[in-house]
Amino acid sequence: MTEASVRTQMASISKSWAGVRAGISSYARFMDGTLPHVSHFPVTIAGLRLWAVHFDNGDTLRTYISHLRFAHRVLNLPPIEAEDIVSSIVRGARRDTVRRIKPRVAGNHLDAIVRQAIREDDLKAARAYSVAYSFLFRCQSELFGIQSDGRDADVPYHSHIIFKEGSGRDPPSASVHLASRKNSQRGAVVSRPCICRRELPSLRCGHCALKAIVTSHLQRGGRPQDPLLTNLATSRATRTLRRRGSSLGIERCSWHAFRRGAASDIVRSGGTIGFLMNQGGWRSGAFLKYLLCSDVEDRRTLELTAVGLDSDSD
Repeated sequence: MTEASVRTQMASISKSWAGVRAGISSYARFMDGTLPHVSHFPVTIAGLRLWAVHFDNGDTLRTYISHLRFAHRVLNLPPIEAEDIVSSIVRGARRDTVRRIKPRVAGNHLDAIVRQAIREDDLKAARAYSVAYSFLFRCQSELFGIQSDGRDADVPYHSHIIFKEGSGRDPPSASVHLASRKNSQRGAVVSRPCICRRELPSLRCGHCALKAIVTSHLQRGGRPQDPLLTNLATSRATRTLRRRGSSLGIERCSWHAFRRGAASDIVRSGGTIGFLMNQGGWRSGAFLKYLLCSDVEDRRTLELTAVGLDSDSD
């Protein structure tokens, strides 16, 4: 069957030709190297079992098996049966999958990466790092398009910001009104108080960092409806962030690392699960993938220490 006819058949499914070919060629190379005297097709369960051993990710294996099923259809071969056996093979690969710890910028690492950006005279990035961490923003959809005031403007409305002065014991605060947010398509308000002390500004204060971004933008003649941080959505800004993270031992550092780091810090410092979900805008247990075992252990240590302090005070 010619490649042209294969492409025609593939037009009816969502996979790309290159993607399907990847799974088929992977299986073919394995068979050539392991069972050179055995025909590639039809695929046998015995062959699948041997091939599956080389996969660390069960989802990838299932995808590649779907490519082999497609090859069977193209070649007019009987379908690959024994779904229960195929599922057991995939589950086995999933059990062996090692969870990669994703990069996170938390605590002292945040302070260090902000200071590094300041030393390089990159004040906008330094402030954006603090805002991303403090507000637990999903940077691509929430931070980069943020507007000082996008209401009643000639551009699509993304957000508006309200700064509130402190009064009495209440510190100043910043509230970001988002037109939409994941899990809240009708919009959401994300507020953070100033955490600076009178004579000791904090590099982790999202309120002050956001206020400085807005003030600088308006002083340079920018319009309230203009996105404040679109230039940070570029690949160049991401490469710069990765370089700064790498210098601190944080490999593959990304903008989402600030959200992960803030989640870890909240749990380690004794914050409740309900508080964490509220701060991050989560509506399900999806936030659990952001946490490390060490976060929970540190939280437990903190609780035990607090119990000890209480008993001593009695």
